[in-house]
Amino acid sequence: MTRKAPNGLGSIRKKIVKGKVYFEGRYTDPVTHIQKSISATSEAECSRKLREVLAKITTGVYVAPQKTTLEQWIDEWLDRKQNLEPGTRAKYESAIRLYIKPRLGKARLQDIRRLHCQEFVNGLTDIAPKTVHNVVGVLSAALADAVKMEVIARNPAADLDLPRIVKKEPLAMSKEVQAEFENAISQSPYRNVYLIALHTGARISEVLGLQWRNIDMKTGDVNIAGQLERKQGDIERTFKATTKSHKDRSIVIPPYVIEYLKDERRRQNEKRLHAGEAWQNDADLVFTREDGSPLPHRTVEHAFDRIKKRLGHPELTLHVLRKTYITNQVHAGEDIKTVAASVGHSTTGITLETYTAERREDMRQAADRRQQRHEKT
Repeated sequence: MTRKAPNGLGSIRKKIVKGKVYFEGRYTDPVTHIQKSISATSEAECSRKLREVLAKITTGVYVAPQKTTLEQWIDEWLDRKQNLEPGTRAKYESAIRLYIKPRLGKARLQDIRRLHCQEFVNGLTDIAPKTVHNVVGVLSAALADAVKMEVIARNPAADLDLPRIVKKEPLAMSKEVQAEFENAISQSPYRNVYLIALHTGARISEVLGLQWRNIDMKTGDVNIAGQLERKQGDIERTFKATTKSHKDRSIVIPPYVIEYLKDERRRQNEKRLHAGEAWQNDADLVFTREDGSPLPHRTVEHAFDRIKKRLGHPELTLHVLRKTYITNQVHAGEDIKTVAASVGHSTTGITLETYTAERREDMRQAADRRQQRHEKT
């Protein structure tokens, strides 16, 4: 017996196959005008499913059922994103391979609901909250593209409950630690890398991507216009002719910082003479290896780690050099807008957040002085 739906767009009929009874609901795809069906073991369940389909057709959110799995879709989605930077692509691939595919990959794209995505998030307890946000960002972007391509009606990974990222208090070197550090690096082959980062506020990738053509030794004008990308897996590090913010910025360095660059030029000239025809500094980089090739991030980092271990300051990182520059500039009374522009911050708020730790130390010292004055009265 066949029962027609009230609006005439669908019908339900009872079927028996190999002695098993089930109910089939039929309707017409509004786009292809092809007859399609859904099934259930009870008439009530079949009727419910059919009503849902018909409601979606009526409201314009109907999407034709497909057998595409999430792993198939996300691979196709990544292949279509041709403009991704190599480093970004490597991070996407890592999130997909390590987390998304193993836990959600086999699910049909159209079967994934918000509940499944939230359970996926709740199961990521073995990684840091920031990494969870990054992984979910990749998943949500792929599903948002599926919505855009009208493969699914809604993005089930949008607006999930994610773990809170606890911001660490900004860290900058005290004057005493900075003095210890500068003394400790005096014999390091990467001394000038560290000093330029410490006294310009440039990111370490920007320091390693600094070019001679963008430096005026007479005036101290420096144009920060590129960066050296990190090596990601098998992807070799390359010079990238843009900064992290995709905007060049000009800074003026004092004579004592120019001396660091002059020293590096002398060192590089010695390397070039020794390398002879093997020299390969086509990018005109300031900091290179013995053969003129780009100086790897990891080489500089490993040397830094050994230095901080000797100093007994395991909390230090290369990024602390940048934060120390910002703190020193603001502490010296430099205009906050000037400092923000010199380090490439999009807003002064970001700069002030970096300075928070030093400002709190100032407050503590001021409180101690007030206490001392109080005790004397």
